[in-house]
Amino acid sequence: MNRILSFIIACFIFGLLSPSLEAEGTSLLFPPAKPEGVILEQYDNETTSAQIVSMSRSLELEKPTDLTHQIRFLTPDGPLSLELDQLRTIHFTEDQLVSVVSDPALTLVRSLISRPLSSKDKSWPDPEYDDADWERPILAHPNYRWFYIPGARWIWVRKGSYRSPLSETLLIRQRFTLPEKWEPRRATLSITVDDTLHQAFLNGHKLPVKDIRMGHDYISLDVSLLLEGENCLALKVSKGREEALSFAGMAFRIDIHGHASGNPALPSPPGAAVFLENDDYLFGDLVGLSDRSVKVIAHDAGIEIDRDWIRRIRLNIDPLPKKSRKNRSIFRKIFGGGGASPRQKSYQPFTFALHPRDPENRIGLLLKTGEFLRGRILELDGRKVVIKPRYGHDFSVDVGEIHSIYPNEPGRRTHLKYKRELLPRRCRLTMKDGTALSGLLYDIDQEFLTLKPPWSPTLRVKNGLLTACDFPYSPTARLKRKLNALSPDGRFNVALIGENNPKGPSYEESTYYRIQCLLSELDMEGNLLSPEEMVNPEIFSTERITLVINLDETESYYKTVNKTNDGYHALLNFVKNGGFLAHLGIGSPAYYGLEPRNNHWTRTVTPPFLNESLKMKILNPGIVGKNALPFELPDNRVAGLHFIRNRETPFSEGLPDRIEFPYLPDTRFRPIIADTTTTSTRFVPLYWLQSEGGMNYGAAMAVIDYRGHGFRPTRTFYVHHLLFSSSYHSHSAIHYILPKILTLTLSKRQESEKEPSPCGTKPTP
Repeated sequence: MNRILSFIIACFIFGLLSPSLEAEGTSLLFPPAKPEGVILEQYDNETTSAQIVSMSRSLELEKPTDLTHQIRFLTPDGPLSLELDQLRTIHFTEDQLVSVVSDPALTLVRSLISRPLSSKDKSWPDPEYDDADWERPILAHPNYRWFYIPGARWIWVRKGSYRSPLSETLLIRQRFTLPEKWEPRRATLSITVDDTLHQAFLNGHKLPVKDIRMGHDYISLDVSLLLEGENCLALKVSKGREEALSFAGMAFRIDIHGHASGNPALPSPPGAAVFLENDDYLFGDLVGLSDRSVKVIAHDAGIEIDRDWIRRIRLNIDPLPKKSRKNRSIFRKIFGGGGASPRQKSYQPFTFALHPRDPENRIGLLLKTGEFLRGRILELDGRKVVIKPRYGHDFSVDVGEIHSIYPNEPGRRTHLKYKRELLPRRCRLTMKDGTALSGLLYDIDQEFLTLKPPWSPTLRVKNGLLTACDFPYSPTARLKRKLNALSPDGRFNVALIGENNPKGPSYEESTYYRIQCLLSELDMEGNLLSPEEMVNPEIFSTERITLVINLDETESYYKTVNKTNDGYHALLNFVKNGGFLAHLGIGSPAYYGLEPRNNHWTRTVTPPFLNESLKMKILNPGIVGKNALPFELPDNRVAGLHFIRNRETPFSEGLPDRIEFPYLPDTRFRPIIADTTTTSTRFVPLYWLQSEGGMNYGAAMAVIDYRGHGFRPTRTFYVHHLLFSSSYHSHSAIHYILPKILTLTLSKRQESEKEPSPCGTKPTP
């Protein structure tokens, strides 16, 4: 009682001293709620349970020079005030994860070659369908020909048409049950097939996929069709005719995020999902559309969004089927119905592709039939969207027929550079209905968080419906202050090298683009060196460049440009003379030498090898080291692969403790180990790849320090592509890794400048 009374008194005092701010034009998204406890995750990797009290009164947009960036908390040990850049994440609720993967006891399969569908089988996607005579599948391991989804095993029929000239079509059903006293918040279905996915159903509801060809790829759908108790997933896949293997197969997993029953109720599902160019997305009712803005109603509050920020609008406003089902109580809790007030709406459970791959120059409407109507979107007129084709007159399309609206040319034209003093306030909110919003943190107290997105007026969000508030840009703000303090002369230049893979991601999705955006926020520029510039000592030298980042996407580097091995010697001498080098490449970076042959760059495997000369011992499959196991594809019986921070070294302070293994087409893992052939280096791993069972696959990020034996004091970095391509709390891990590389480079350079050069160490000619 004393603690509760003290808390109430403290809140009252803080409320008097620091009244809550109200931004002009603020949209109130949710009604007031009871104050909730939070868990603070700080950049020194400490976690603390606390209650939010208030934000510093001096945090006003109109007076950026007076910012103090502080939030006040009450903890079991007393009051606590933290600067914003000390926080990585504020966790508002505990989040649980349940994963469902292929299970031999629960998965059933039917081949349409041996048993075609009859009229009574037309209801095969429904949960109530009698599948007792279906067969158990063969659950096989993937090999190099098939895409890998962690934990998911490939499903094959036992008597497949392995070399038949006929194409094979399979129907797959799997039932799974959610835990008791547990409510789903969001579920992601990841699926890959060999080679075409025709249909997908969850609990009898059709998902928006149709005749998608895959192979070395996958799709990821966010599904909210989960029921309390038993659920049923139904899929139809096929393999086309081929001279060789022609049998069909597939693999999938469902990751369900949820919380224990009794937490605040989930909001009603949206009638539309709006995807923005800065990777935000929000749910609501689409009520207005013009050539300048889009208006969405979310929880009785209107949000107006600048249309230039919108990438896609996904519509789904069909009512729920009236057909009764078992275990429907969860639908009443989440979606209303059965006594709902007239203001509440019932929508079909929502499904959307997480990363839609839009064709070039897509502007128009995608209909539910699969037809695409190209044209300029003009307005929303009642229940109709008006479109102007390139040729012809305007016409209207009923919203009930529309799958998605594409109002703009694809491309991130809206990258926003904030003022330097505002950088620590950038954050990203994740809500229980799946909404993700980013912008400037304006205010926070026990009940509300106020956010200023770049695409709309200020929004006021109830804390009770948030799961997390992340500050992914804080490392950038912290590093900017450190750069100004330790390097006032600005002698910190970064260069980028590497061959671009034309089959790789687009420029706006590339690592190069993300790094350039981060460097620009630090008032730095990553100069991309051409092969000719790399071998020119007047351009590429430690006097001009401090750090070189190898962003190669093909495991190669420019080994020979004008003279034999001149690229190799340029990079090796750069490091020997005190330059810093970071490898963010695919597989084994800087392994294959690019050499000009017949007016083309050709990859060769001839000594000398740059990795060996830099004492970077990267393991390839078949070579097992201490606590290191490389692979082309991980054994998918191993569950829960994660990158785990090495807590034994101060070098790793500020990095996330745990980063999930990503779903990527290229899952090759090449760990790095210490080179035991020399005593002139120090090897410090920063991240290990480990399974839930504790199996260690090796170091995915490491630092190598050099001293003596021809090297001036310096260091290199190795970051595996699966790590820097991962995300942490829905944000790219590169936002944490690059500031760490720059910080460790800066601290080593300061340390080296204070020490005399080791005896016998001379610049390499």
